[in-house]
Amino acid sequence: MATVASVGIIGGGRMGQAIARRLYAQGISVQVWNRTAERLQGLVAEGIPVASDLPDLLRAHPVWITVLNDGPVTRSVWSMPGGMAEYATPDKVWLQMGSIDYPTTLALAHEARRRGLRFLDAPVLGGPTDIPAGRLIVMAGGDEEVLEAVRPVLEALSGRIVPMGPVGTGTLAKLTSNLLLAHMVVGLAEWLSFGQQVGLDPLHLWEVVKHSKLYNLVFEAKFAAMLEENFQPSFALQWMAKDLWNILEAARQFGAYAPVAHTMAVLYQAAQNHGLGEDDYSAVYQVLRLFSRGT
Repeated sequence: MATVASVGIIGGGRMGQAIARRLYAQGISVQVWNRTAERLQGLVAEGIPVASDLPDLLRAHPVWITVLNDGPVTRSVWSMPGGMAEYATPDKVWLQMGSIDYPTTLALAHEARRRGLRFLDAPVLGGPTDIPAGRLIVMAGGDEEVLEAVRPVLEALSGRIVPMGPVGTGTLAKLTSNLLLAHMVVGLAEWLSFGQQVGLDPLHLWEVVKHSKLYNLVFEAKFAAMLEENFQPSFALQWMAKDLWNILEAARQFGAYAPVAHTMAVLYQAAQNHGLGEDDYSAVYQVLRLFSRGT
């Protein structure tokens, strides 16, 4: 099996930091760069190396992981002065693990390959709380040779690696997975809001679900969050909203009919407009409750 000398992580949000901690704990040398360096003070306190200068990180590490907010931010870090494009060489591998849009994935892969840089489209299902136990599921799009080159990194993070096909299929699988996740959480939110509005006891309703075929782990986690109105983010609402618009963009491109995705995108946009963007994505429940009350 291939070995990986070291990894440079570009993006120090909750996912990027959790990935850095997990790889460090698994004995893989890591270094992290973030546009806002102050966010990395927790890693510094734990002895995990951080980079104040992106070119230093890009020169030092044979594997780059990007875990950035969206496609435009990822493209900007690629193309900016001193950015990834300037240091792209055939001895490097770019592991793109952020949740970005399909056209940007294809464009960045094309630009990387023109410079000889190996590229793997590898977003994940799971969040920061899944990383310490290595429970992410990787949806890999790209050449088998590139996947094998970074397999030790992916195996340190994940419980399963699913090769989806060529570059772009990883991103499409991520969007498809988040479409199902949005269906589940919006359905749960509407179920709870409707039940409350018609006067039913939520705990009695939950007894029905918990002991039936309807039960699943997403419902287990998000029912309690909605009932207690505790929306500490595991996955911020603004990022689910972004993914739903990316899903609709892909649906238009491929001719897929996704009417419920459009409705959910509008609901999530309304939630953002109500100032809930930094809350957990299950906070869409708040908007349904507001609308139910005629607010």
